[in-house]
Amino acid sequence: MRHRTKWLTAVALCAGMALSASHAQAKVPGPNGRIAFSRYVQDDNTVTYTVNPDGSHMQQLFSGFSGGPRWSPDGRQVSVFAACTDGEENCAATIVDPDTGRFRQFKWPDPTLETPCGAGWSPDGTRLLCGGFGVTDPSRNGIYTILASDGRGLSRITSNPGGEDIPGDYSPDGKRLVFNRIDP
Repeated sequence: MRHRTKWLTAVALCAGMALSASHAQAKVPGPNGRIAFSRYVQDDNTVTYTVNPDGSHMQQLFSGFSGGPRWSPDGRQVSVFAACTDGEENCAATIVDPDTGRFRQFKWPDPTLETPCGAGWSPDGTRLLCGGFGVTDPSRNGIYTILASDGRGLSRITSNPGGEDIPGDYSPDGKRLVFNRIDP
């Protein structure tokens, strides 16, 4: 089967603005300026860390396999893709407090729909973007969101029956998404 990939890209045009030699600002403003990242370690395992911009004070963010960290808009939480700590394979999202290491995990809100979430936070920090894959019904494939507070409130955003929509992020105003679409 031949797949076509469509890349949807958000482009910002800045008319009449001159570039200056100043420091770039992080997408998520925060008091500590820490960086969240994942890296491969032994046995093909990925682990997520935070570190100061100068490379000091590296700390493991989440114990065990994790990746794809995304800061919440207020800079107080980080969502990561991670396995459920109870051994189940139905975690929608893992949200970590980087200061304490405490975390919350949400199961798929619908057991017939795989919904790995955490690709992006809504600008107001209330929702997380999720890929959606019908366990037995590929007509349910698309992008969904859940509430960042409790993992409920499943809401469908796109539909790609038999294909795959991979969420990227929200636009700054929250009215648009950037995502990758793989047609069936």
